[in-house]
Amino acid sequence: MPDRVPPKAVRPAPGLLLSMAAILAILGPAILLGHPSGLAAAENPALEVSFEFGPGNRGPRGPSPAIMVKGIPDGTARLEAELSDLNKPNFRHGGGVYELQGEATIPAGALTRRYKGPYPPRNSTHDYVFKITAVGPDGQILATGAAQRPFKGM
Repeated sequence: MPDRVPPKAVRPAPGLLLSMAAILAILGPAILLGHPSGLAAAENPALEVSFEFGPGNRGPRGPSPAIMVKGIPDGTARLEAELSDLNKPNFRHGGGVYELQGEATIPAGALTRRYKGPYPPRNSTHDYVFKITAVGPDGQILATGAAQRPFKGM
């Protein structure tokens, strides 16, 4: 039987550990916040978002509601919106992009990127979230915010 040679301990280069620690220190808050763009969430302010569904917003062809957005940073070129159903997270409701023209409201019906309005089953209430992202002219994320509202199926 051949002699067994114990494995040698592998030590990472000293600079590698420092680099990994520095990366985690910088990105850690953003990773914990779950922000897909990393550092942006830790450094940028939150938007205040509000909206109300009306009866006309119901269904896959229903227009998007007006969405009020406060705290839009200077330099914002567009607002990106995405509607999610918290009770059916795999269903895509879509959203849209609104080219900012100085106002703080995305007008009703402005979201057209495969947007499908709320449509929960009959006599069931689902919770919907609009996530709004303020984007600069170079594509940099400047701020994000969200608002949640229930919608009852008819």
